[in-house]
Amino acid sequence: KIAGNGEYNLSGERYRENSARFDPEWPLVRVGDACEINPETINSPIAYPNQTVFYVDISSVENETGRLLGYREISSSEAPSRARRGIRNGDVLLSTVRPNLKAFTLLKEVRDRAVASTGFAVLRARCGIADPAFILAAVRSDHAVSQMVGMMGKGAYPSINQSDVASIKIALPPLDVQREIVAEIEGYQKVLDGARTVVDNYRPHLHIDPAWPLVEIKEIASVESGFRFPNFYQGKMDEEIPFLKVSDMNLPGNEMLITSWNNAVSRDILSELKAKSYPAGTVIFPKIGAAINTNKKRILSCDSTYDNNVLGIVPNTGKLLSDFLYAYLLEFDLRNWASDAQPPSMRKTVVERHQMPLPSLATQQEIVAEIKAEQTLIAASRELVECFERKIQAAIGRVWGP
Repeated sequence: KIAGNGEYNLSGERYRENSARFDPEWPLVRVGDACEINPETINSPIAYPNQTVFYVDISSVENETGRLLGYREISSSEAPSRARRGIRNGDVLLSTVRPNLKAFTLLKEVRDRAVASTGFAVLRARCGIADPAFILAAVRSDHAVSQMVGMMGKGAYPSINQSDVASIKIALPPLDVQREIVAEIEGYQKVLDGARTVVDNYRPHLHIDPAWPLVEIKEIASVESGFRFPNFYQGKMDEEIPFLKVSDMNLPGNEMLITSWNNAVSRDILSELKAKSYPAGTVIFPKIGAAINTNKKRILSCDSTYDNNVLGIVPNTGKLLSDFLYAYLLEFDLRNWASDAQPPSMRKTVVERHQMPLPSLATQQEIVAEIKAEQTLIAASRELVECFERKIQAAIGRVWGP
């Protein structure tokens, strides 16, 4: 459950913007004029003989947030040849490989003997000219990223080089204004981090009473396989029946209910394919391959069908509520239903024979009502995340003018 301790207040008054002023005379400057770029080159075995090195590479930075996930401890003699960027507190790491993913971070607690991959450009703000936190916000802005995208080369891992980084132009107000903007962003970031923690860590939890009977799924629901979906019929969106794939489970907004999709068919085509639709409330999940390991479960929001990489459970609503089934499955590891073959797959009969606890409908309704109340708070936190992401972008965006 989510504690109502007042930690996150959804009132707009509490988070009213105190916007830094905009001045159209603020100059556009090159990043290379505001920062030193890659100021230290380290040869780890020579600089730190027979010692541990703390290494940061692209996988160490969370794209979405720019959060540093940690350092990798390796011996200096085993340090990768690309571990050649010396780093200090206050340095900004900017990924030069696929910079559109924004794997950029500000280093605040750099360990001794720390080095970064050459997949980063190290930006060291020039004293008296730029604030490091402002530099991070500036290079993460849409304006700067769009410049980097324009510079990227082709290939599987498009990148930019050091001279490209130096040429990125950012608006640079005076230091006191930079710090005002940083303070504004940091205030928003605290709320954003708190709301994101709630969203990321919430899972409905069932307290299972050992007195509840165990019932095979086939006694309270039907387990339904998907259908072949030839490419010829794919790509249409303006038909009545969604035809879902595993990839649709990853679309934004489909974290629980499937509300968007990439393919749809008419009922005539459904009949031609010898397929059928399943009702809203059906719980679906991957049935083959590595997708099983993701443990994704979703609920259909309307009559839909799905391809043969998906399996669904249609509850008998006179015995089993869809939301109760979903809550139960969220804590169930799908790999328990998968074969040991490569690729792994599920047999319908294995799912049908699975025994799950089944309280009375009245008890299920009480549990579902409690979970839905929690989910209302989660939805509010998700909206808060989106709101404060926009506020952060707007704060740095104002530097570039109206």
